[in-house]
Amino acid sequence: DNLNINSVLDLPLQAAALAQGVVSENYRVFFDSSYKYLVLIVMELIIFQVAIRTIEIVKGKKEVLTVGLFARAQVRMIKVAAMNFVLENIGTFIVHAVTGLLGFEFLDGPLVFFVQCFFLGHTIMDNYNEIQQLGIKESYHFSKHFPGVSFGIGVVLYVLLLIPIIGPLVGPIAACIAATLVMYQLDVDKDRASIVTTPSTESELV
Repeated sequence: DNLNINSVLDLPLQAAALAQGVVSENYRVFFDSSYKYLVLIVMELIIFQVAIRTIEIVKGKKEVLTVGLFARAQVRMIKVAAMNFVLENIGTFIVHAVTGLLGFEFLDGPLVFFVQCFFLGHTIMDNYNEIQQLGIKESYHFSKHFPGVSFGIGVVLYVLLLIPIIGPLVGPIAACIAATLVMYQLDVDKDRASIVTTPSTESELV
């Protein structure tokens, strides 16, 4: 009888411990995700300038820089980072739900990692697309045709951000240079106009 009573009394404690574990894990994932995008927002002015300088080097042509250009880039980064932060968390939730329901928990980690890196990579790639005068929707549409590129850039940035102190400084710059060079080569090899079909609006460029 004592064993049964103790077992019943332990159930709320076990449930509370399980709930705490779930909440802690979700909070950790949420914090890690928000941290990455906050770093990119803070570093945006440097990231954007690096992207422009990289294009100048490969084209051998100087770009005209203005304060307004950088101001719009900062505002756009906030919009893109917020959008990708939301989409990443939605994608992560869907992955957790589907793998859990189907019993494929072993795929949960790799799929979540892919989702995180894809949206992180697209956030960096958007700087190049912005310089090419693509709106936010056009940029996302264009990047969807190259998920491997978005993922690869995201992996580079994800890993570098794990390095204490210098990671948040070096990571975005290295990822930006890589993304700009890759996207420039894609522009050379492919017809951008045939890929981008979503019409641009003035509100998307602000």
